[in-house]
Amino acid sequence: MRRCVTVTVVVLGLLVWSGGCGSHAPERPATQPTTRAPPLDPNAPIATLRVGLVPFVPRLERFQRVIREAWHELQPRVALDFVSWDGGREEDPGAAKLDVFVFDAAFLDDLRAKGRLRPLQAADLAPLSDFVPYATRGLLLDHAYSGIPWLGSTPLLIFRRGDDELSEATTLSQLVNAVGTCVYTGAVPPDARGLLLGLANDAESARLYVGASQASTGQWPIPLPLRPDQLDVNALESLQTLLQASSFYNSTLDPEDRYQRARWFAQGFGRALAAPPDALWALGPALADVDFAILPLGDAPTVRRVFDAQIVGIAPRGMHPEWALQLGQLIASSEVVRAILAPSDGQPAQYLMPVRRSVYRALGKDDPLYRKLQAVMERAQPYLLNLGPRAREWLAQMPAEVQRRVLRNYPCACDQPVAPIRTQSDASAKCLAVCERHDGWTGQWRAPHGQPSVCACRSCPGVPSGP
Repeated sequence: MRRCVTVTVVVLGLLVWSGGCGSHAPERPATQPTTRAPPLDPNAPIATLRVGLVPFVPRLERFQRVIREAWHELQPRVALDFVSWDGGREEDPGAAKLDVFVFDAAFLDDLRAKGRLRPLQAADLAPLSDFVPYATRGLLLDHAYSGIPWLGSTPLLIFRRGDDELSEATTLSQLVNAVGTCVYTGAVPPDARGLLLGLANDAESARLYVGASQASTGQWPIPLPLRPDQLDVNALESLQTLLQASSFYNSTLDPEDRYQRARWFAQGFGRALAAPPDALWALGPALADVDFAILPLGDAPTVRRVFDAQIVGIAPRGMHPEWALQLGQLIASSEVVRAILAPSDGQPAQYLMPVRRSVYRALGKDDPLYRKLQAVMERAQPYLLNLGPRAREWLAQMPAEVQRRVLRNYPCACDQPVAPIRTQSDASAKCLAVCERHDGWTGQWRAPHGQPSVCACRSCPGVPSGP
């Protein structure tokens, strides 16, 4: 009798059945349908660069749009991710994982010391001769550049055309003699008198202190004091003098709208405005009737000044170093800077201060203010404002002390609100009472239409006194 045997063989770990008599191999499972991957999008991004632009500009959305459109033409498959970034004041570009970032030159040595800046060669900035000298010289270290200059800045004295006294004021004494001291007592001048001046935030007081200290000696760099007793007495006196041409409330006001003082000036309030160049943007139609010069911070009219600058930095160890360099060069290019600053979308020019001569030439063809800005920069032959490797430490400690010392023993009066005043006798009774707590009444009062009445009292709230 015939026997049927089924043999099971193990071959390389797989079970194989061989059939016996009349037996059949097990049926194979049906083949599963294969899922096909969708075709690749030829326009899909192959990489993304993280970009940080400084937010302290009139129209940040214009910056981003111009850069994005120009970059898309150059590298359409490399996306840009614009992230929130404060220019290095508190944030670190490494922690933010930025590939390209604009930083304040005040933090140049701080970022160098942390190894956050890729060294660049002269060829990376070509043509080097297109930049105004102060911007590139300040970036040079060990035959390499720590970034690409982008925009500059310095405090300007903005005044109305035809004001001969102010147009000829090249020293602090001449400015104050022309404007006068203690000529208004509220946050807003009652008319075209006095100086509109910001000292309220750390950036404003720090830059004015550094500028005044440098103006008193003409030397750069200056020693940055890390203790109150090391502050430059001459610089503090200069700022106290400047403050007296303004008012306590105006200079210590820190409005949400950083262009508020410029808007007041455009409305006819104040004789002069101390502000950076981009404040010109906020003047609107009044811009046609203004002139400007460098804000005097000392009595040596020919001393070289320090100018601030925004620098395009490249991360030294990014994932896409060549694209990052290409993007940095594009952001700082003459074509992109010109497109960003020019009038557009029914808006006026942004009046940030270029650091490329080709940009001045192009914009100056249609706008004489850009020719004036270039003349101001070239004539000043400035130094680059770099606060050294301890910049953050200094800014965290000293600006508040600068403000306190400048306000100490403030000699001008301050407005105090009072019940509505209707007559001089009414003012005498009410102002004597309200000013009793503020070292007495100056005899001045105002009752502006539609606004609260105020008495000018001899002392201001919170002003320190003493030597």
